[in-house]
Amino acid sequence: MSSPAQARTSNRGRFYLDSQGDRYWSVTTILKAVPKPALVYWSAKEAAKCALDDRKRIDAIYGDGDGYDAAVKWIKDACWRGSKGKMDLGTAVHEAIEAWVLDKPLPDWGEDVEPFMVQFTKFLEDWEPRFLQTELTVYSRQQKYAGTLDAIVEIDGLPGYDGTATLLLDHKTGKGVYPEVALQLSAYRHAQFMEAPDGSEHPVPEVDGGAVLHLRSDGYELIPVVCDERVFSHFLWFREGFRWMEDVSKDVIGEPVRVREVA
Repeated sequence: MSSPAQARTSNRGRFYLDSQGDRYWSVTTILKAVPKPALVYWSAKEAAKCALDDRKRIDAIYGDGDGYDAAVKWIKDACWRGSKGKMDLGTAVHEAIEAWVLDKPLPDWGEDVEPFMVQFTKFLEDWEPRFLQTELTVYSRQQKYAGTLDAIVEIDGLPGYDGTATLLLDHKTGKGVYPEVALQLSAYRHAQFMEAPDGSEHPVPEVDGGAVLHLRSDGYELIPVVCDERVFSHFLWFREGFRWMEDVSKDVIGEPVRVREVA
């Protein structure tokens, strides 16, 4: 998605500022507290592949021994080089969708974006969604979090709903759709307010549920997502885990004490 005007990035993650200057951690930053053991093996695999596939480049970086640290860094950062390209593609697709929904001039995109937009057009033809909101930033003053949801849509005839369903819709372009998206959507759904351009606060629109539009280059899937009170209670657990990581854990270990001297 395009970066919201209220969003800021620090070395500790993304956060938002409201019109009063109060700071709120981003929902996606908070969800870094969710354990992701598969990422450890994935990053190790990417480093191993780099060590084998980039041997000539690594030898050139290493040189006569003065480039040891630089060579280690090249191998260590292999996973981030690959993921950055995927993130850039996801951002470009989000920006193109946002421009279409808001009837803005469509941005120039590369050949890699075109297949995803073809699938987005097919989704529009198949389901005829009505976009009520797009790129809406919401806040929870009580829990000090904020986030920008992709869209709120109305869809007729969706299985599991009577008549018209009003849904939080998240666009995904990655390899798969993972359970953490339910935590993300539940946080948006249960936020306390949204902020208008003039700084006034308004209730977050009510929805019936959530869904992910999973776009791939060769197809798409519309996937229902549960984002009710039960799921939100689990998001709050991870909010406390993040609070521990970023705040409480900083001052629970004291300074070493000396043995008391005997007079």
